[in-house]
Amino acid sequence: MTAKILIADDERAITEGLSAILRDEGYECEIASDGQRALERLMAEPFGVVLADLKMPKVDGIALLREIRQHEMATECIVISGQGTIRSAVDAVTDGGAFYFIEKPLNAEKLSELKALIKKALESFELKRTNRALTSELQTLTHYGELTGQSEAMRTVYSILDAVAPSTASVLILGESGTGKELVARAIHQKS
Repeated sequence: MTAKILIADDERAITEGLSAILRDEGYECEIASDGQRALERLMAEPFGVVLADLKMPKVDGIALLREIRQHEMATECIVISGQGTIRSAVDAVTDGGAFYFIEKPLNAEKLSELKALIKKALESFELKRTNRALTSELQTLTHYGELTGQSEAMRTVYSILDAVAPSTASVLILGESGTGKELVARAIHQKS
């Protein structure tokens, strides 16, 4: 499944034209007429890339960037703005976490640059998603409550804990001092 692109700009001619161009490139696009609507769409489903203007009604581009980062979305954001100054471009990229900043108007050269940037941003998005999935999977393989380890012996302990945690039976935990009996007891309690 190819990640979707969200175009957030209140200039209808620009959003529809850009959407048509990107659809011709094979991308699935949606349009949000303001920053608040863009944020609502981002909360509803994942988008690989957001193309956002700095100046939008309700929520501006910088605030949208902050919300994306605050909610730890993997979405990459390319800011496209005619209101750009060097300072706003620097703010968008460094403070806001934008992937890139492009000035309007989008002539043929800038449009080619944007297409290449979208491809790179989507690759970055996919890498972030894969990294998060692998990190989560690794956490489940190597952590069980406060217990940590990925050896075959620890995985056996984890499977035993999974088996006894839902039970109402009393569990006796035996072992030498310092082997982690309290950690096992807490793990069973947390999973029960």
